Amino acid sequence: MGPVGLRAGLIGSAIALVIAFLSLVPLVGHCLVWVFNVLLWVGVGALVAHWAPYGVEEREIALAGSIAGGVATLVGGLTLILLAPVGLALIGGTTGALRLLPPDVQDMYEQVGLAPQVVYSPLGVFLVSSLMCGIQFFIAPVITGLAAVVFSRMWSTEELPWEEGGEPYMLEW
Repeated sequence: MGPVGLRAGLIGSAIALVIAFLSLVPLVGHCLVWVFNVLLWVGVGALVAHWAPYGVEEREIALAGSIAGGVATLVGGLTLILLAPVGLALIGGTTGALRLLPPDVQDMYEQVGLAPQVVYSPLGVFLVSSLMCGIQFFIAPVITGLAAVVFSRMWSTEELPWEEGGEPYMLEW
């Protein structure tokens, strides 16, 4: 099942690259990238379930799904980390980011003890993006593995244990 997970992970990586470049689009980038990533993880899990050979145990399908999710997230996350300073430069650097930031959010940063100028500096954006990538790297294999198991059970053609000959039966007393 390792090659299945790797193959699905590579396809997921290509899609993750597209999603990472979407993060540079204003409004779409920061609002919908998480939604697209979760859909990507579920889709990669479905791909693993579709490619899984018949009769494979669920733990192997979950492992292949986790491998696929890890590969896709590693490529997509590293791309997002590298593109974060580019996105900051596109909106005008730290000054442009602070102009777009509502005063209430600036006050919230100051109450917590963070200077907004530091958070929206190139290094700050790089560190925040790295933190988000790290969180995704732990969440994505779990979601992808669960999706692979769920889809493999949904698409399974084996008979349920309470069915004989394709029809439900009743116990005789």
